[in-house]
Amino acid sequence: MAMGPCLALVVIFTMMSGGVASLTGAPECPCVSPSSPLIQQAKEQFAALGVPGYGMAGECRAYDLGLALSGCDNLDTNLEEQCKPSANVTALPSKCYCLQKWCFVDSEKCPINKVKCVAAGGTVGSSVSPHCRDREMRATTKTNATATAHFSYATCGALDYYTSHITSIVAGRELKVKIKDSFYWTMKEGNDKTDTQWQGWTGALTKALEESFRNSFESDVRVAVDEGWVSETSKEQFPNSSWTACVLDVAVGNADMCIGDFWVTPQRMNLANFLTPFDNDNFFLVAPRASTQETLSEILKKPFLPFHGSLWLVIVGFLVFSAFA
Repeated sequence: MAMGPCLALVVIFTMMSGGVASLTGAPECPCVSPSSPLIQQAKEQFAALGVPGYGMAGECRAYDLGLALSGCDNLDTNLEEQCKPSANVTALPSKCYCLQKWCFVDSEKCPINKVKCVAAGGTVGSSVSPHCRDREMRATTKTNATATAHFSYATCGALDYYTSHITSIVAGRELKVKIKDSFYWTMKEGNDKTDTQWQGWTGALTKALEESFRNSFESDVRVAVDEGWVSETSKEQFPNSSWTACVLDVAVGNADMCIGDFWVTPQRMNLANFLTPFDNDNFFLVAPRASTQETLSEILKKPFLPFHGSLWLVIVGFLVFSAFA
């Protein structure tokens, strides 16, 4: 499935990271010390909320653990096991962020500083200087505008399960989708008046998306099916492939998603992002092999084939000469 700009962030890249995360954060985005003005100016705000120690230690720690304000009190005893990346579950529990380490960081240090990076003899992305790499950070919503602080899970080597900055792009939104009839994956079974969203479309892909929209977002995601498969402008650009034309519609904003049995080609990947494939088509090249019937004489000759006849005569002569010598 091709995805539009509104969904692109779901599958974009992970922020580059350089140094190894430690108790005080990665070198390119260190935790701010407890005496930092950034912490001090936010301290009063947190004290007013009844949590004066909320992130004030200046080190990587699971500050949310046991905190009622973040909904992390009275946790399920099995939560830690369920939240492991290796856990065999379809979706991580919503409280997994309670176990993740984070700290407050300096918003001026965490982004890449190209000038300082080059001055240190490095290039963006190298490990020559902490200024050459970055870590993801977020502005806290717990304080008012006069005491804005930034926090980071990434600098502590943890994943940010708390911030819904990815799903919030899609949550509560109506997505304009285009669907191509494809056996098993997407099928039109008539107009179901009770189904105001998919308008009779069903199949493995639509069911998977419906389940994801229902379980992964706090605000419902609605779907508006565009009965036209591709726009005329995109068809003019790709007259030989309506599939690629639909991907172009996603890229330029005529649609948010194209749903169908797509082949992911380099050309299409340059236009828009794709979800993880649901299935793969395997192709095999089969060619006939020449078969010959060998005679007994040909089989007997094989041991002598490595050398020419003249060389065999030299070998035999040498053996005879060695026997009489």
